Amino acid sequence: METWKESWSPVSTTCDSGGQGVVTKVIHRANRSIGALKQLHPEHLGNTERRFRMQQEVNALLALDGHGVPKVVETNVSQWRDKGKSLYIVMDWVDGPTLSQFVGGNPLPLDNALVITRSLLDTLGRCHALDVYHRDLKPDNIIVKEGVLESVVLVDFGMSWTKRDDSASDFRTHLGQEIGNRFLRLPEHVPGRHMHDPRSDLTMAVGLLFYMLTGQAPRTLRDVNGAMPHELMADRFPDSTTQDPRWPRLRRVLNVGFQENIDRRFPACRDLMERLDSLTPPAGLNPDAELNEELGRLNDLLGSERARELTSLKEVLSEASSKYLASHQRRVQGTGFVSGGSGPNIVEGGRASLINFFIVQQGSSEPQARFSHRIEVLEHEVVATVSIENNTAETYYRGPLSDKDALLEAVELRVPVVLTALFRVMRNKLQSIY
Repeated sequence: METWKESWSPVSTTCDSGGQGVVTKVIHRANRSIGALKQLHPEHLGNTERRFRMQQEVNALLALDGHGVPKVVETNVSQWRDKGKSLYIVMDWVDGPTLSQFVGGNPLPLDNALVITRSLLDTLGRCHALDVYHRDLKPDNIIVKEGVLESVVLVDFGMSWTKRDDSASDFRTHLGQEIGNRFLRLPEHVPGRHMHDPRSDLTMAVGLLFYMLTGQAPRTLRDVNGAMPHELMADRFPDSTTQDPRWPRLRRVLNVGFQENIDRRFPACRDLMERLDSLTPPAGLNPDAELNEELGRLNDLLGSERARELTSLKEVLSEASSKYLASHQRRVQGTGFVSGGSGPNIVEGGRASLINFFIVQQGSSEPQARFSHRIEVLEHEVVATVSIENNTAETYYRGPLSDKDALLEAVELRVPVVLTALFRVMRNKLQSIY
């Protein structure tokens, strides 16, 4: 008979199954207390990694001692190295729906979502203070205890990381293992990486806040066009949230929380908690409030998907125009002529780059041969033109915006053609003098 059966009996045959193990509701034979029995999946009994993870889960739960997590009643995971043993944990049973059941695909009121998030952050703060990182936060792993918003319980530490004892120092997770979950995939959890960092938990906590406000899983930090979850699914937020005076500040919380670069996210639970607490400005006069609000709106605008797209566009236009000008100046050098003018200048709201230049004899100010070089984006393609002496602009390149290399190649090839025409203009002007 398995060891747990000496003291416990299943309440029913219904089980909850996860990636790591199976959870069954059990009752103690003597004191009639209710417990949650977690057993390693039978197919994982011979898997060293899975057995080690179950031992790590118990270590994390014991360190937290029931504060926002189930309390361990009994376990045999100290025998995790003995593959002949069927591992189990009995924990306190937690009554209440999972966050997935509680939300049910429908957005929660903003205040309710914030109360649950603060309760979760309180537990995560205790975890991180003990060097315990959950790494698998998702709606199914959070229980709203007895339906009370302020009392959420974090469960399933099967993917958690905590400080290892000497007996486990020789074990390593398989390099192909992906940490985390499909609720929100993080770049630091891709296969082949072994990062354990509190900022990953915080990003997933922000993902859970997004989930409660929209009823939708964020899935990824960026879509194929670079949009964050709250930009991609902006229409999922109810009017009651987007018309709330706290919404502009809350969007900034999402902007920080969903950064791909882990160094740009919230560094600790207290930082995220402080930002949530400051969604509503304190009462009283603040002479800088309007300034800060306007700056916040400006930062929102600059951090939007559209702003990032225009920034990327400006970089392409600037690089191509700078390449043209550098190649032009290199060829003029040593010819007895010099070149001057203005540019490259980004114009038309970032959709065009303009150079207005001339060549002239060294030591003279006249005569000059002038030209304008322009690169602009029309619809989804890039068009490059040159005009000499204010004549009609000639298009020398037209191609897709995504093919930057073709644009740079065309720019390099056009420079000597334009200079030839400029020297021809200069020769014609000098003939009238000489």
